[in-house]
Amino acid sequence: MNKMNDKNPSNTAGAWYTPCVRAVYQGPTNYRGSRVILSLPNHDSDKRRPVTKSYDYEKNGVETMAIDWLVEAGFVVTGYTADKDSWLILVNWSGQDVDGLWANLKRGAK
Repeated sequence: MNKMNDKNPSNTAGAWYTPCVRAVYQGPTNYRGSRVILSLPNHDSDKRRPVTKSYDYEKNGVETMAIDWLVEAGFVVTGYTADKDSWLILVNWSGQDVDGLWANLKRGAK
């Protein structure tokens, strides 16, 4: 085990894992309006499938909408950053039921 894994034995890849939610803007089609898709990277469980929400034009950007939805669902948001085509919302879910929080997010889907 390398030195990094000695500090974080739950991570076998050797890099620190920061829980995050990816928020991606999906443009409108002929049949559906603009949407925001929230997903948990590297989580392909049936309970944690991506959540699609309608784009809220009264809010100021994808990251603002995603953070508001996550906080309403009970997540503790610690920060956010952007990559090439999405927003990564950093969350702290230590000691929390992630599946329950994700279910809250799905129930609140607009």
